[in-house]
Amino acid sequence: MQMALEFGAKQLISYDSQQSSENITDFYFSLLRTLMSFPLNIPGTAYHKCMKEERSPGDFLDTVIRDMKVEDFKTVEFVVQMLFGLLLAMPDTISIMTTLTLKLLDDYPHVLEQLIVKSNVVNEVLRLGNFAPGMFRRTLRDVQVNGYTIPSGWPILIATPALHLNSEIFNDPLAFNPQRFKLS
Repeated sequence: MQMALEFGAKQLISYDSQQSSENITDFYFSLLRTLMSFPLNIPGTAYHKCMKEERSPGDFLDTVIRDMKVEDFKTVEFVVQMLFGLLLAMPDTISIMTTLTLKLLDDYPHVLEQLIVKSNVVNEVLRLGNFAPGMFRRTLRDVQVNGYTIPSGWPILIATPALHLNSEIFNDPLAFNPQRFKLS
């Protein structure tokens, strides 16, 4: 994981782990821990640490500005062009790849059928793997649960294993059965 993060950062923003005072993997894993934590801004919690890091200068743009003082090639124009290039390239790449994918799947319907089967396998692996222990959502209206009222706008934690391994939702929930995702 660390190697993939550092490689991607090197390609996108010329990040060098040997020369940078910032550790990109620490920031990444801190962000991941924060996403799966309760939003309590109490010292010692992952949320508090992330909020503290957010307030401290050291984001990508701060790092680039600091590097401009050290490296001659990083001028204001270079930074603007790089950021503009990233912003310009990302949507085009995604839209072109999506369009090409749809065109090719339309031209080769047998491949689409194979993808559906593979998609069922991936969905079943994700269901059994429970890679995310939970996900936060916010209630859109008052919700009644076992006699309790969860007010509109409150954050809730959905425990995905409780859903994915629930025998009332999935027959034989511990069995690997990609067919359960087959559309009738």
